Amino acid sequence: MDETSEHVPNNETKQKLIFIYGRLKRGLSNHWQMADLISRSHAAFLGTCVTVQPYPIVRDGTPYLINLPGRGRRVHGELYSVTADRGLNRLDYLVGIGVGQHERLPICLVSDTRIDLTEVSAEAYFAQRSFGPALWERSGKVYGDKSDNGAEAGEASRGLVGLPMLFCLLWLSSSRRNELNSAVGGVVVVLLILVSSGCWSG
Repeated sequence: MDETSEHVPNNETKQKLIFIYGRLKRGLSNHWQMADLISRSHAAFLGTCVTVQPYPIVRDGTPYLINLPGRGRRVHGELYSVTADRGLNRLDYLVGIGVGQHERLPICLVSDTRIDLTEVSAEAYFAQRSFGPALWERSGKVYGDKSDNGAEAGEASRGLVGLPMLFCLLWLSSSRRNELNSAVGGVVVVLLILVSSGCWSG
């Protein structure tokens, strides 16, 4: 949408537009699956986008997009063109369509650059309707991440959360251990532990 497409599939093959919001996004743990589809010309990255309507996302081990438009937040993700045979079949398998984990439903998107506000109709993987709304209720109707970027906040922050604790441990192991006897040293340690555990996010 806002970036150059890569490895565009054969135009003679029927295509589906798929909105990706979870770990299949670039830079996240499962993107190698999308990269493999792209390398085989079964998918093409079209750009970054955001949903027209807000939706809830609940993290229950995996991020679930809940089909309750108007609640939650607008969801940022990526748009792909996927071949309607091999590409789509592989994605359906990966997200558990056949075992009732997700269902593929229509969704309206716009570019997240705010330059082109043309709406695009695509499909996205929602939590299966048999448990999706109930999952949202059980979560206390709390959005799954502190940002509106799907799985991105949860995965990207894992490495950063431990940095204050690591700094704390290194400091304790240094020759400055005796500084713990001072009030200032004790306060610093407590604050570092709170930040690393997520108890104090500012």
